[in-house]
Amino acid sequence: MNNQTILTIMLFVFVISGSITNSYCQTNTEIITEYGTGLIWTYNPSDSDIDYIAETHSGVSDTSQYAKDRDIDKGLIYFLCSEKRQTDFSIPKEKIINVIHIKHDITVYGGVDYAFTQDTVYEIHTSTSNAGIFTSSHITLIPNLKNHLDYYSLFNKDNCVPNKDLFFLTLNFCRRNRIIIKL
Repeated sequence: MNNQTILTIMLFVFVISGSITNSYCQTNTEIITEYGTGLIWTYNPSDSDIDYIAETHSGVSDTSQYAKDRDIDKGLIYFLCSEKRQTDFSIPKEKIINVIHIKHDITVYGGVDYAFTQDTVYEIHTSTSNAGIFTSSHITLIPNLKNHLDYYSLFNKDNCVPNKDLFFLTLNFCRRNRIIIKL
């Protein structure tokens, strides 16, 4: 068995045992940083006090041939399931319940954010490309379900799914730290 299979089995056993079943938790009022499994999770309660803006940057003009050859002229925000591009993306602070930031390496730019709203969880993967010329955000929309067990059936029948293991680890991080992810 490879590491991903073992992680998936561990998560499945953890969820089936009832450890992740309720998304109603008390929220912390302090910044939480947790290191584990090679990832760094960060929760800052003040992140829900401002609009969430997906990161983008281009070191060249959007109208340049270099950008056009790479479809950057259509936007640096990419929705994975619909394969749609746009120039910017934001979530109004009034809709945000909480935001979780995840990085693989603190010295590398980019990471994954999970922005929780009442109806949707936004998985936003930010990375750089072309030697740092472009910073783009790839977004996957996930319904915010009350019971975490429902995610297994959703992910098994939907072809467009997020990084399932990372998503379940994030739900576990929220549960352990009593971070509200659904009202």
